[in-house]
Amino acid sequence: MVQRFNQVTGILMFCCILLGTGCKKNKTPDYPDLIGYWQGQTTQGNPISFKIENKKGTLYITQYNLLVTFGSGQETFQHTNTQGIAKLSGLYFTVSLGQTGSSGPALIDGNFNYGATTITLTGNFSVYYPGSTVDVVTGSYTAYRY
Repeated sequence: MVQRFNQVTGILMFCCILLGTGCKKNKTPDYPDLIGYWQGQTTQGNPISFKIENKKGTLYITQYNLLVTFGSGQETFQHTNTQGIAKLSGLYFTVSLGQTGSSGPALIDGNFNYGATTITLTGNFSVYYPGSTVDVVTGSYTAYRY
C-alpha cells in the first residue's frame, strides 16, 4: 500500500513539474514592457512605426513602416513577418532593408530608453534613392508605444 502511494505521488509530482515548466508557450522576455506598437516621427516629419512581439522569451520586430522623402517624391519601406524580422539585443535592434551600396547597408536601427515616466524609442535610418546604390538619405526618429 505504501509502495503504491509512493508511485502515485511520484507520478503526480512528475506531471506537476511538466505542467509547470515544459508547457509554457511564451516565456517572459527581459523587457516585457516593450511589447506592442510603437509610432513616431522622423526628422523629415514623416511617420515611422514598429510592432514588437514576444517569441518564446525573445523580443522581435515583426512589423515596420517608414515613409522617406526623396528629392523626387516619397517611398514607403514596410515589411511584416509574424516570425520576426529582427531580434532585439537587449534594448537595441537593427533592421536590414536588404540593399547595400557605396555608403553601406540600408537599415533602420533603434534603442529603447527608459526615462522616469516613459520609454522612448530613438534611432536612425539610412536608405538609398530608388534605383541607386550611391545616393542615400539618412535621418533619425523618435517613437513612443501606443
